[in-house]
Amino acid sequence: MRLIKTAGSVVAALAMLGGLVAPASARTLEVEWRTDADLKAFGQYLEVDEGTGDAFALLMYADGKEVLRRLDAATGEVEWAVPVPWMTALVSDPTTGQVVLSGRRESRQVVMYVSGDGRVVREVVTDVPAVPVAMAVDETTGQVCSLGSKRKAGQSLITWYTSCWTSAGDAVFSDAEVVGDGRSFPSALGVDPRTHRVYAAGTSRARKFNDGRVGLVVLRSFSASGALKWQARKKVPTPDGALEIAIDSKRRLVHVVDQPGLIQSPVSLVTFDRRGKSRPVRRFQDLGSVHDLEIALTTRGRVLIGDADVTRASVRVYSARGRLLRKAVVRTERNPRRAYHSQVAIDPVRERVHLLGGGGDTPSRVHTYDVHGKRLSRVVVDDRHVIEGELVVHGPTGRVFVSTSQFQEDGQRVTALRE
Repeated sequence: MRLIKTAGSVVAALAMLGGLVAPASARTLEVEWRTDADLKAFGQYLEVDEGTGDAFALLMYADGKEVLRRLDAATGEVEWAVPVPWMTALVSDPTTGQVVLSGRRESRQVVMYVSGDGRVVREVVTDVPAVPVAMAVDETTGQVCSLGSKRKAGQSLITWYTSCWTSAGDAVFSDAEVVGDGRSFPSALGVDPRTHRVYAAGTSRARKFNDGRVGLVVLRSFSASGALKWQARKKVPTPDGALEIAIDSKRRLVHVVDQPGLIQSPVSLVTFDRRGKSRPVRRFQDLGSVHDLEIALTTRGRVLIGDADVTRASVRVYSARGRLLRKAVVRTERNPRRAYHSQVAIDPVRERVHLLGGGGDTPSRVHTYDVHGKRLSRVVVDDRHVIEGELVVHGPTGRVFVSTSQFQEDGQRVTALRE
């Protein structure tokens, strides 16, 4: 399973916490603590509280038994655990210290607010019939938004649902729109903490272009109150990709990177300005196939992209204008038949890329590289038969949280790595 991440700006969050941190000299990451739970689950989704540095782990099940746990940043001690049935996405709100979760129950989206001390303070049952695919929070106002999709029975057209609520759980707006004239896939959401614009992104097949074989990256821009400002489209080589989004508040740019949905297809980087006008698409294919991909903005406004398959990874850095500054391809595992999973997380403050690889019969390791492709460390986080993993970075400290899971076995682990 893949964590549905917030697309909020780490740089903006650090500014709120008292200033930006310049890239530090590299030191080896080491295991700080491990927390094991004798629980059966399909996996754990991770989120981090940028203020306290604590980690939130959402234990995933298939029958409404989901549980949210809070782990102390310094020790890994479980501070509390609370049932959050049917929740599948989460985001941490830095303005209130709350965790906001979303899921689908009885054909309706439900939004749940959990306080910093583990109390469910509000549960909102909405009229939105969509399954949430992404969440984001405005780091200055606490407004939380979700992006979901719903296909009508017997039809190929998909309705995108973009919905927002205040930090208290009051509805702000909900927009429902069939995007494109072919099959479409919303997958990324972001909120600009400076302008409070809400950006929903996805891909669409365009029937009027080459019988639907051409893909389009679609970006929709809403005001904080839900007025649609514009909708932009840009051709990309492959349809049905999963998108990641990074918002440059200072330059009023939105960078969207497309993880291709087809094997051995190029990755596309598309940049839109504040009016929806796009720059030329940057395409690259450093790997045969991409299993996971991340994008982030460094404190200098550069675009940092990391993508990986089960044995290799690529690191690319672009200027804000789209000029390629550097690239590197690195090897993480030697035997593709023995490696199982691959996940990417970016530390934009220190300009590092962390990759979780291995799994199955191979120990799960976190590989860390700088923007030049130099390996900084390689740490074993789990030597059991792991089938699922995830990792997130705490911006102010650089601490890396890693979850590893054994499928339907009593083996849920969270590991913290730090210099």
